[in-house]
Amino acid sequence: MESPIDLSNDDIISAMRSMDGFIDISINDFKEIYEYAYNHALKRSLHAITAADLMTKDVFSVPSDATIQDVIQKMATKAVSGIPVLSNVDKTVVGVISEKDILFHLGKQNMGSLWQLLSLCFEKESCLDSSILDLTATALMSSPAITSKKETSAAEIIRIFRENNINRVPVVDSSQQLLGIVSRNDLLNAHLLVNK
Repeated sequence: MESPIDLSNDDIISAMRSMDGFIDISINDFKEIYEYAYNHALKRSLHAITAADLMTKDVFSVPSDATIQDVIQKMATKAVSGIPVLSNVDKTVVGVISEKDILFHLGKQNMGSLWQLLSLCFEKESCLDSSILDLTATALMSSPAITSKKETSAAEIIRIFRENNINRVPVVDSSQQLLGIVSRNDLLNAHLLVNK
């Protein structure tokens, strides 16, 4: 992991000249120490920040028997690109529906994005197979749900995102009840907090 700021030799010399006293260290040694210290501080900070610190608590969700129209309507009106699916029985998180899941079930997984599909729909009078309208959230969702606990570190959430190629993770309690959700945007905000 590299420092987000590329220190030049002139930066280091100027900083050393502005300090009171004398430091017997080479520019390269100082750069190496700075990079190690920065990376250590970043890792420490990412392990100290938890899902509870990052998560959006006012989470929109859909029941497992919601229709595709209900799902798309909710995602559109709430301006979200993914939504947790809750069991109709005990309200536990049973899956997550993303734009990718919807594209897959529309048979448009090679489309790349929902925006490309919408563009295609505007070009044609009808771009949807009517059988898609019978799908429920249970059929659309990725399952089992990949979740985290409140105590999960930001570093661990980043690993979960990478390993599972996902962009959001619901935060649940020990009974799988939804407490919040951590998205890529929440992680970017954490990175900004660390780099203040």
